[in-house]
Order: sequence, then structure tokens, then C-alpha cells
Amino acid sequence: MDSQAQPNKEVNKNSENQENKEKLRQELKEFGFEESLIEKALCFTSNQEEALNLILTFQEEPNFQVPQNQKNQNEFLPQGMDQQTLAQLGNVNPNQLLNLGQNFQFGLKRPDREYKMVFLVRMDLKMGVGKIAAQVGHSVLGAYKQIVSKIEKNNDKDLKEVLETYENYGQPKIVLKCETKEEFLDLEQKARNKGLNTYMVADAGRTQIEPGSLTVCAIGPGPVDAIDEVTKHLKLL
Repeated sequence: MDSQAQPNKEVNKNSENQENKEKLRQELKEFGFEESLIEKALCFTSNQEEALNLILTFQEEPNFQVPQNQKNQNEFLPQGMDQQTLAQLGNVNPNQLLNLGQNFQFGLKRPDREYKMVFLVRMDLKMGVGKIAAQVGHSVLGAYKQIVSKIEKNNDKDLKEVLETYENYGQPKIVLKCETKEEFLDLEQKARNKGLNTYMVADAGRTQIEPGSLTVCAIGPGPVDAIDEVTKHLKLL
């Protein structure tokens, strides 16, 4: 009886994985990405954030391929990739994988805890695409300088380890929509109360919006699970 239960368990697991992958495929199509890039990303992962980062990388580097001959143990492979898939995807210098924006470094085990940054963009300000890009850029730099300053000022070894792990595993960054100023401020406060690094950008007001307007809030680098407790309900920009 046990011998029959095991195959059934595997079939159910495979069926569930296929359903999850199909759901993710449809979500990515709704974002407007090319189907060929979606399929390529799904060879690597069934995680939405990782798939998005991969697709963006493939858009910037159309000829990007994955190394064929790397470590043989699955713990050294990108999440969701097996040896058979890896063998089908070509060759490239493994150092290029450091720019993928997620946990795809070969030769490094996945960390015990994963880290990321998220950026809350105030949609009520009706900023243009270029304006949003500039404000997110300000928040990245501000948050990074702030966390480095905290480490140096307090000789904080734990925070230093967070930053080093974040830097060594692709520096994932996710941009999210925040519909109102009230929600924006509330989420920043909740993140700060959890001990997460936060940085809010106050715009100079030279274009589009009033001087001093709070435009983007960076949260992190910090633990993925802790940040998700604050921002998981928000939609991707």
C-alpha cells in the first residue's frame, strides 16, 4: 500500500507545480511581457519576483544564456532549476549571473534567510514614468547610505551581515504601488516599528509636484518575510 501511495503523492505534487506555473504564466502575460521571455524565465523558477527579475534581465541582454557546466549538487543551482533544464540552456561566464537581480549565483549555497528592498511609490501624485524612475533612484541611494552609516556608527555586525548577504545574492529590488499618502505613511511607520531600514524621498518640487512632497519610500535591505508582512498586499508597479 505504501508503494502505491508514493507515486500518487509525486503525481499530485507535479500536478500542483504545473498549476502554479500556469497561474504564474498568465500573471506574467497580463504584465505584457513577451511569451518567449516568460517561457525562458519559467525554466528557472516558479517564483513571481524571481521570474520578473529574470525577464527584465533578458530584456536588457537578449543573448544572455545560462552556464552548462557548473556544480553538480542541486543546492548550488538557481531555485526551481534542475540539472536537466540547466543542461539545455547553453554556456556563459558564471560571473555574469551576478547581475540577475535575484539569488542566481552559482557556487554559493542559498542563504538561511533571504533579503530584498522594496520601494513604495505614491500613485496619488500622478508622477510620470521618468519622474518615478528618478525618485526610486534617490530612494535606493538614500537607503543604502543610511544603512551603511548605521553599520559604521554602531559597529552593527548583524546589520553588516544583512547588507553583505543582500549584496552577494543579487540585490533584489521590487517597486510597488501605494495609492494614498495616508497608506504610504502608515506602511513606513509599520516597517520602522519592525526594525526595518526605511528612507523617504522628499522631492525638491522643480517639476510636476509640490516642493517637499513625499514621493517614494524605500524599505530594506531587510528579511523578505519581515518586509512581506508590511507590503505583501501591494501591487507591482
